[in-house]
Amino acid sequence: MRAAFVNVLTCACLCAAGAVSAAEWSMAPRVGWSVDHDSNRSLVDEADAGQAATLQLDLALKRATGRSLFSLQPHLDLQRYTGNDSRDADNESLAAVGNWNFPRSMFTARAALAHQNTLGSEFADSGIIDIDTRRRSKTGALSWTHAQTKDRNQLSVQVSHADIDYQGSEAYRTSGYRYPSLSVTQVLGFSPRSSMQLTAYGSSLRSDADSEVSNSVGAQVGFSHDLTSNMSLSLAGGLSRKTTGSGGESGYTGELELTRSDARTKWRLFAQRSVAPSGFGVLVTRTEAGLAFDRRLAPRWATTMSIRSIGNDDFDFTRSGEVRRYERLDAGLIWQASRTWLVSGLSSVSRMQRFRDEGFAEGWRLMCSAAWSPNPRIVSR
Repeated sequence: MRAAFVNVLTCACLCAAGAVSAAEWSMAPRVGWSVDHDSNRSLVDEADAGQAATLQLDLALKRATGRSLFSLQPHLDLQRYTGNDSRDADNESLAAVGNWNFPRSMFTARAALAHQNTLGSEFADSGIIDIDTRRRSKTGALSWTHAQTKDRNQLSVQVSHADIDYQGSEAYRTSGYRYPSLSVTQVLGFSPRSSMQLTAYGSSLRSDADSEVSNSVGAQVGFSHDLTSNMSLSLAGGLSRKTTGSGGESGYTGELELTRSDARTKWRLFAQRSVAPSGFGVLVTRTEAGLAFDRRLAPRWATTMSIRSIGNDDFDFTRSGEVRRYERLDAGLIWQASRTWLVSGLSSVSRMQRFRDEGFAEGWRLMCSAAWSPNPRIVSR
């Protein structure tokens, strides 16, 4: 994977340098460092505390024309842990996004490849946090949005596909899955400040563990309204039905988001209930709620705080193995040391309940990080 990652990055750089007359190419590197102390990294009972160091390398390549924008972003982070060398990981990913604008419509294509340590990539959403397991993912999505009238009415169609595999630990090698999905949304604009959304969607999940296919269909009605010039509210609710060869079950889905932002403060309150694929190759009902708050204290100082809760519920006739509940509180202080340097300190408290009849395992973390990100550089025109 690492050799292929380097080859792709090399080809991308050569293409950027060679496209002198086609469009404007820009390049923006980013380098980040972090060290932390964690009292219970795996959130298990009677765990030992430990430290970790991470080096992150990013490169954003962009190609812009009058009607299109293409971006390619390779990412690499090197993680090293004390006390257990088997935790060490080199995580690689490559993401590409293309946008094409037409007089009344927009087309977007996305694709991503990732090879990650499940200790971090699956931690919040599933129980696959084994230190010897790697997650390989291939995802892609196509979306088309068409403006129908001048009254803010528009139609959106999105098709996506996820291909997930696990490597390493024998216990999770059959936990991968294939997950195509389709959604169609009709937006009806009532006024410059209000709109209604009608959404229908469907998905299908095929697990590597067996040949049984899980299907999910549903519909939602949503409403969005700008309460003030800097505050907006969106609500949505609907029904979903999940079926497999062994039966079916119906339930409800919904979303709530309230946001406010001004020159110094930004906060977001959100809640969501949906049907989602699990790391164990089955569909679960996932609920998530949280609050995020950012405030600028001075021209170069800012503070951030967030609280997040995730819950997974099995359907009546399946047992996914998902983490039952995960909760986390973060608070941090950010210093813009210069135009290109950002230094931050973060503290967090988290807890996790693996199964319904078990208690919560708790832990806390202190982390210091620094990032260098110069202004994008124009490579060619």
